[in-house]
Amino acid sequence: MSRQHIGFVMNGASRGGSPLYRDPPPTAEEIGEAFVRSVLKRIDSSETVFSEEDLTVVQEWLDAPVDHAASSPGQEQ
Repeated sequence: MSRQHIGFVMNGASRGGSPLYRDPPPTAEEIGEAFVRSVLKRIDSSETVFSEEDLTVVQEWLDAPVDHAASSPGQEQ
């Protein structure tokens, strides 16, 4: 795995609310959830329109629950 791949996930986790420098460090599950949140937020803020079906495909591709919302940690999902 390249540094670029690791950096991509680190940035996604940080943007999604679970920076790896946090003390205590986030769990693998928190990193994954934050990465998915980051991807969904980027989709939401882009000028590209995704249908509900498209979002479901993205969530399945990322192995995220289909009802996962692009919310910040601590917000209701």
